[in-house]
Amino acid sequence: MYYELDTQIGETFKVRRSHPSSELPITANFSQIRSDEVRVDGGMDPLALHKGRLCLGALPNVHRGEVSERTRIHIGDGVELRALPSGDVMMVCRSHKPIFVRSGFLDYCSKMPYGSKPHRFTQENEATKVFDLRWAYHEMMCRTRSASEAAMAQAAAVAGFAPGVENFPEMMADSGVDGMRSAFCTLAISFVKGWGPGYPSRHSIKDTPCWIEIQLHRPLQLLDYLLKHAPLTG
Repeated sequence: MYYELDTQIGETFKVRRSHPSSELPITANFSQIRSDEVRVDGGMDPLALHKGRLCLGALPNVHRGEVSERTRIHIGDGVELRALPSGDVMMVCRSHKPIFVRSGFLDYCSKMPYGSKPHRFTQENEATKVFDLRWAYHEMMCRTRSASEAAMAQAAAVAGFAPGVENFPEMMADSGVDGMRSAFCTLAISFVKGWGPGYPSRHSIKDTPCWIEIQLHRPLQLLDYLLKHAPLTG
């Protein structure tokens, strides 16, 4: 989905793999094509969708502000995203300006708290894995199990069959559904402008002028399955 500040521009654009049996885990904006990779850039060509490109300049916004318009012009060749057969996602920055990426997998690799700050990329960076399906499944499985155990312990304590609150199993951080979706099922990319620490006027990605959110279909399916089949203990 494409946003300017906190406003979604256009409709959700679904990209599917060339192979009909498997879906590319990328949701960007506007229509539908079949490909293993997609480029999101600042171009103006509305017909580029059929070539595997999403041109943000072709999406109309009558309320577009000066900052968003100026930023969009500087996006240039933007970013390429490629889905691998394993379900992992690779990214290459093609823009002459930096891009800033929210990726739980990159947070994990950098030993950072999930969502604490974005990762900066330029044309000088090589292709980078920004999502790993096996990592996401493991993290979601641990958190759904943790949440289930904590809920069962609380229910048992209320019923008088377990020790007090001080002995409850500790629930892992980011165990809520929204937290898991953000950290393990989506990516977000801001073009040109960063956010977070070091950017006093832009505390979150919703304060940046041009950005996209990428919803990863396969981990969303796995999260739904894990929530419906949360392990029972005791």
